[in-house]
Amino acid sequence: MPTPAPAPAKAKVPATVKALGELPELTEAQAQERRQAALASVRAVVGVETSDWSTKSTLAVALRAGNEERLNSIVAAVCSAVVEFEELRYTRLQVTDSLATSEADKRVHWRQCQ
Repeated sequence: MPTPAPAPAKAKVPATVKALGELPELTEAQAQERRQAALASVRAVVGVETSDWSTKSTLAVALRAGNEERLNSIVAAVCSAVVEFEELRYTRLQVTDSLATSEADKRVHWRQCQ
């Protein structure tokens, strides 16, 4: 009779990963209040022209960047402001650059904060 295969070993999950999986349980009113607080922080980032929530998980942001390097720098600052709110860490950013000169740069850029 064949011997049953041993059960696969369970991988250890680092404490930081476990902690990231734990989102605060918020009422809809609390979640809306926290999205508005995140929005205020984003609007304070240098280079952000306008920003607003287009959905609960998508933040539309118009930037004054002018080049890819500056755009990436501003997006990083925006993400830093957003992820201060744990439940918003997977927010999608719909990014436009009002200073873009080429057609390719004028298109919408999609980013995700994590």
